[in-house]
Amino acid sequence: NTFAWNLTGREEFQAGVGMLAGQVAARLRRHRMKCTGVALQIRDPDFRDLSRQKRLEVPTCLGREIARAAMELAEGCWTMERPVRALTEEEASVQQTLFSGGGEEKRARLERLARTTDAIRAKYGPGAIGMASEPRDAARERHAPPPSGAGRGED
Repeated sequence: NTFAWNLTGREEFQAGVGMLAGQVAARLRRHRMKCTGVALQIRDPDFRDLSRQKRLEVPTCLGREIARAAMELAEGCWTMERPVRALTEEEASVQQTLFSGGGEEKRARLERLARTTDAIRAKYGPGAIGMASEPRDAARERHAPPPSGAGRGED
């Protein structure tokens, strides 16, 4: 994903990683899959690329876990003060299996929440709901109108 401006500083970098992780996670959930690894590619303004991959301990389809792994990769190889022109974040490997292990109930709630967020975006547009830390984009702010009759104050 090439940004309209260079990302500078940890806050902007983390917001970009979070946005991309959400897109990757939504794609995984749409196909009922989980990833077992994360790949991150960083491009600087001089078009030099740096790529890293990381294997995850637990397969996931949650954006926050993908973002956390991507940030760990970045912190190990990138100085956050250096400008970033583009980021590519993707699943390194996927599987179509059910998760089993500790914390299943919490994970199931988080996955239901993520699927609900996906459904809201599918119905009302990508700007209808999102993380507060995501970069603001005027094009994403526009979303579909509410269903007929909703929000008109009719009871």
